[in-house]
Amino acid sequence: MFYRFSIIPAVVISILLAATSTRRKLLSNFMGGRPGLIFPMDTMTRSARFSYSCAFGAMAFLVYLILKEHKFAFEYNGPVALKTLIAVLSMFIYGMVYFPVFASLALATAFSYLIGSLYTWMFLVVDVYKLTECSFNVTGRVVLLVHALPRLLCLAYLSVSLPFRFIRACKKQNFILPTLGEAPYCETLEKIKDSYQGKHVRRLLRKPDVENEAKGMIANLKLTLSNLADQFIYHRQSGK
Repeated sequence: MFYRFSIIPAVVISILLAATSTRRKLLSNFMGGRPGLIFPMDTMTRSARFSYSCAFGAMAFLVYLILKEHKFAFEYNGPVALKTLIAVLSMFIYGMVYFPVFASLALATAFSYLIGSLYTWMFLVVDVYKLTECSFNVTGRVVLLVHALPRLLCLAYLSVSLPFRFIRACKKQNFILPTLGEAPYCETLEKIKDSYQGKHVRRLLRKPDVENEAKGMIANLKLTLSNLADQFIYHRQSGK
């Protein structure tokens, strides 16, 4: 029930973050080009990759609730064959709950980090409150804590990382919009190529080395003797 009502502040925060971004082509002169389109992830930088991983880890708990405990976004008592479709729709709806966290990391401004920090603290406080209010014995509390520990660790990291990024953005005077020349997406192609991900992609796309066939009289003699030996030596064939 908490996550259903969390959609309301998630939509409001998404609209506020979109108002800080501008459109470049579509109706750029209307309302000063606002609101603009915001993306949940910045694929051009590597500075916030661990924060993105923690955001995905915290959101994975909602996927567990949908797939394992069948807690959909809305009540459904229809045919079983349509439960898969309802589960997919629930993932889209619940995914909107964590959209502000991803958007705050992608925008990389002091305003977005402040909103993301407050939003993440809300989830952390609610989860800790749920653990303290459960009426279980010691064993039950330990099991419940272990079950919620990965999600709590992800939220705890975000609760520290986002305020730290907020302070750093304030020092750069990057309050609402990215400062020209200091935008987080200003990574050169050389830096991307020298990164671990860039080296891995370059290794995958590299043309394989073609081994030169052995040439010469000795190599031809070895090949001839090998073919003759195969005619007289028994080799077991598969399937026989």
